[in-house]
Amino acid sequence: MKVYTNSFIGIELPLQNLEIYKDESPWLVLKHPSQEAYLSIQFCFQFFRSLEEIEEYFQKEIQLVADAGNLVQFNEIKRYGKDAVVATYFQYIDNISHYVFMTAKLIPDQSGYWYLAVTKNEIMTDYCEPLMHQIKKTESDSIGTRDKLTEKKLCNHTLKYLSSYNSNWGSGGGTSSQKFFTLYSDSSFKYEYSSVISF
Repeated sequence: MKVYTNSFIGIELPLQNLEIYKDESPWLVLKHPSQEAYLSIQFCFQFFRSLEEIEEYFQKEIQLVADAGNLVQFNEIKRYGKDAVVATYFQYIDNISHYVFMTAKLIPDQSGYWYLAVTKNEIMTDYCEPLMHQIKKTESDSIGTRDKLTEKKLCNHTLKYLSSYNSNWGSGGGTSSQKFFTLYSDSSFKYEYSSVISF
């Protein structure tokens, strides 16, 4: 059985009977062996700390699709065991309904991974969940040299960056935007952005 390996994320994925049609970052496109049917998959690191955080993130992502008028049908958001959450829905992409299968998996003391599978071909929807269950975490490539002294000083701290501030004294209102980076001792981080307008 063919296996897809992503050494940057640190995962291996047995491809069952599917063929690699295209592998161009960030998308891996798999093809059905006997039909013109495709499944696009994207992997990335994820830095969620809990299943609740994943669920909240998925709800926001689906709400953005709905707000843009591209949500065809929402299916569900559900937990898989104690370490993963799955969301499924249908979304218009280029005016064509696509099935979207999204999951994130927590891995203790490491960064977990996020997996997104998208297809417009009904025959390929059945592959999304079995592929998810077969993903194996491996060692990822190390990039650069780690500054362990600075890392130790910064872990479990939140860095706040005020990127702009404007106060209009005449009306009593103002605007501000802030970015927050929370760094964790397992080398993961959480990014938050807020923009406030007051009148």
